[in-house]
Amino acid sequence: MGEVWAAMHLEHKLTVAVKVLTARRAINPDFRKAFYREARAMAGLNHPNIVTIFDYGELSIEAELASHRRLIAGTTYLAMELANAGTLSSLRGRFTWRMLKVHLLSLLDALAHAHARGVIHKDLKPANILLGGDKGAVKLTDFGLAHALESEEASTDTPFQSLGGTPAYMAPEQFDGDNRLLGPWTDLYAFGCLAWAMVHGKPPFGRKNWVAVANGHLHAPLPPLK
Repeated sequence: MGEVWAAMHLEHKLTVAVKVLTARRAINPDFRKAFYREARAMAGLNHPNIVTIFDYGELSIEAELASHRRLIAGTTYLAMELANAGTLSSLRGRFTWRMLKVHLLSLLDALAHAHARGVIHKDLKPANILLGGDKGAVKLTDFGLAHALESEEASTDTPFQSLGGTPAYMAPEQFDGDNRLLGPWTDLYAFGCLAWAMVHGKPPFGRKNWVAVANGHLHAPLPPLK
């Protein structure tokens, strides 16, 4: 949904990650709304295991020229903490029991912080958990962004992408497409799938055949953890 650039934040005097909409998508008002939604949601959170938001707004003409017009003036941006050690998915299941416990408890604490402030993530998955900070701490990111809208680039292999979330980690109520059914329990279900994947190496119902994945979440018993 966007690009991430490294930049220097002049006020804070540190290198930050700047997430911006791609130039092709910048004119789409729905994507701009989704971007601001993430910015407002994340800016209100202050937790060591949630990526810190320093600033958000719209790019200047100077930024457009400096990027050789790869970016467009007026495009929304999000300046946030730089966690440059990859994502949880890059570890590919290589967890000691101690690391597993520390990461899972940290994520639960971060979710509790967000839920207490009325923020639901809705797309908890390894790719949305960054590695960085003190002693390789996990950092939740992408609240309200990746799952907010139907993507104009949605693959035909992922028919449930428009429902919000990632099917391999989605709670059953997400497949109904009714946001009124969602709540903290939605994230906790995804957390269970995430914990399963961290132990087993893959989510409980797989991730390749999206129809089978959806059927598993909706109707199948939990497979044995071997």
